[in-house]
Amino acid sequence: MHLISNDGPNSTAYILAYNDYPSGSIAKLDREKTYSDIINGLVDSLKGMVRSNVEHKLGEVAGREYVLINKTDKFVSRTRCYFVGDRLYQIMYMGPIGTENDKEALHFLDSFRLLR
Repeated sequence: MHLISNDGPNSTAYILAYNDYPSGSIAKLDREKTYSDIINGLVDSLKGMVRSNVEHKLGEVAGREYVLINKTDKFVSRTRCYFVGDRLYQIMYMGPIGTENDKEALHFLDSFRLLR
């Protein structure tokens, strides 16, 4: 996993991660199950719960967008995931509950393009 993060103001974080998988391995996976496994892993690690889980497109690439909320620690995560070839991209905003639709969060999430 390659991870790039930036801590923003007011306890926010902007994260870009990508994982490279062995050649041809992604084509053999059930993508919906794999997205579910990714989401469940994040739910476990953040001790949160899924508030929404919808399909999302980045250009022509279909993926998932999900929002996780942790009421105990009072933060939210809005994440977008996309498989491209043998790579998984994850774009994540984390911040206080209620900020996942703020202009800055959406600007970050919407600022990416996939080049082939």
